[in-house]
Amino acid sequence: MRPASFPLGLAWCGVALALGAGVANCGLADGTIDLLPAEAGVGAAGGTGPASSVSSSGSGLGGSGGGGAGGAGGCSFNLECQTPTPMCDRDTGACVPCPDGLVECDGACVDTVNHPDHCSACGAGCAHTQFCHGSACLCLPGTVLCDGACRDFSSDPAHCGACMHPCAPGEKCEASSCSLGSTCAAGLTACPQLDGTVACVNLATGYPRCGSCDVVCAPIEICAGGACQAYVPASPCTTCPCDDECVAALGPHSSCCDGLYGTYVSVCVAGDQCP
Repeated sequence: MRPASFPLGLAWCGVALALGAGVANCGLADGTIDLLPAEAGVGAAGGTGPASSVSSSGSGLGGSGGGGAGGAGGCSFNLECQTPTPMCDRDTGACVPCPDGLVECDGACVDTVNHPDHCSACGAGCAHTQFCHGSACLCLPGTVLCDGACRDFSSDPAHCGACMHPCAPGEKCEASSCSLGSTCAAGLTACPQLDGTVACVNLATGYPRCGSCDVVCAPIEICAGGACQAYVPASPCTTCPCDDECVAALGPHSSCCDGLYGTYVSVCVAGDQCP
């Protein structure tokens, strides 16, 4: 079940990032909680640039674009291809139909089994505190379904330590406990909430904000190095490195990540940092 509406920053567990010649070590980062102030918006689907106050750039996923259909002149990226041949075969420079296992959604070849923006069907997107696996939207590691949303009990002042257990105004939620004060432990940042409480969050990993208390990544983004970056499943490639698939989907400045949220799904991530 998809929660109703709640912001999130996505991050990935046990991910091995490969960019060209090397593989980087990656750490665990969990999903976010419903703490976005009312005056701040939620990032629109997709984005490849660094985080801003609201992430709203395009998904970066290859879709219908001009030129290159049928391989005329030779294509290099999916964006150069059009329906009914929306994927670029970089070996031949020809635009081709979606391979087995992928579904065409709005001119892009999509893995509806694992794609957070097209989970089980085109346009069936998961929410900010969810990831798509096995055609289902699931709560991110470290979050629990509570009051219609996936909540982080460790830092959510509205659900601190347990579902529907709020902290009082003037209190902070840190390590699943409410306590007086507005200063958080090392590695955590105090993010004030509209009700006078404070959430102690890890901004480096996007838990629940990405680089700033005012930034929340879009559902099709993850927080990598304090910036919201677009990602898509690397299908039909199943084990990194999936360089050709990632370049075709997100362009030359993209990397392959294995083991998304422990689901062993290879994904393409914009940028060269592991989330």
